[in-house]
Amino acid sequence: FSTLLDWILARYFSAGETIEDQLDELDLRALGSNFDSDFLVKLSAIRQQVASLRRWLVLHRDVFHALARPDFSKAAEIASPPHFKLLAERFERAVDAVETTRNLVMSSYELFSTGISQRTNETMRVLTFYTVLLGILAVLSGVFGMNVQPGFFGSSNFGFAAIVIGMLALSVVALIVG
Repeated sequence: FSTLLDWILARYFSAGETIEDQLDELDLRALGSNFDSDFLVKLSAIRQQVASLRRWLVLHRDVFHALARPDFSKAAEIASPPHFKLLAERFERAVDAVETTRNLVMSSYELFSTGISQRTNETMRVLTFYTVLLGILAVLSGVFGMNVQPGFFGSSNFGFAAIVIGMLALSVVALIVG
């Protein structure tokens, strides 16, 4: 009887290890630059597995606790072997392992969220840089497009080419510095 109960607990531990392996795989994807777009779907499925595992495991709580009670041997009219108490302790470790796996699921989600936030920040930084660069070029174009005729503009095509080259040079310098 106790061997059967121990085997049941071993299956729960094994299922928890399988789920942890799946989480490790997802974490590696979250840390990489090419994570799947269905990451949340996979993480949600793993979370449901953990919840189901926990629900099924805690259904056995009363059995394992009853076996470890001192009055069990009197009610069953058998000598309560010490390994029943060890089984109850192993059951508690199994529950703790499932809770730890549940925490790992939440950690994977936080890792994913952090990765998404970091990518968003990088994208926003690039977009902000280009916006500022284009804004500077727009201001320069506006200043040079005013209806005043300084001596610099008297050079016709040469002046226009100098302004365009100057703006390109400013853009290149800004890109290098940025």
